Amino acid sequence: MSLSSKAQCLLEEETSRFINDYQEHFLKGETKPPEIGQPYLLHQPQATQGVLLVHGLMAAPEEVREWADYLYSQGYTVYAPRMDGHGTSADDLSRRKMSEWTAAVNRGHEILKHCCEHIVIAGFSTGAAVALKQVIDKPDAFDALVSISAPLKFKKFSANFAKPVNTWNKALRRI
Repeated sequence: MSLSSKAQCLLEEETSRFINDYQEHFLKGETKPPEIGQPYLLHQPQATQGVLLVHGLMAAPEEVREWADYLYSQGYTVYAPRMDGHGTSADDLSRRKMSEWTAAVNRGHEILKHCCEHIVIAGFSTGAAVALKQVIDKPDAFDALVSISAPLKFKKFSANFAKPVNTWNKALRRI
């Protein structure tokens, strides 16, 4: 399947989103070069299978490039989204929420839907946790899941209180 005009338009929107975030949050001496954080599509026109490849926390799309290149060499179309706050600055990342990360991955899924019939989601570390959440939230959207080094639990004792506090906060919001 060739790259549709819709997929091209969505890809351009993601690139523009990154460029705007990069310019807004650039910190000299801290921010990595833009090619590290920019999302990318490796398109195989004849491929019916695509892989949505999600990077980890404090990483960026370029940091899964070797994995993406290998999958591409095996005949897959690969899209590596940039989760918001990544590839810009630590200050930007510290203000982001998981909902923004899942939204970025959802937009990546939308891009792949326009150039592949079947989509696998794969992630590393925090990207694996986001991939797991995507499959839980949208079980029919993906043909397979690859989860590498997904966090299973928090190590700090205080993190044990996150779930009850979150439940309490949700209850308060309803009231």
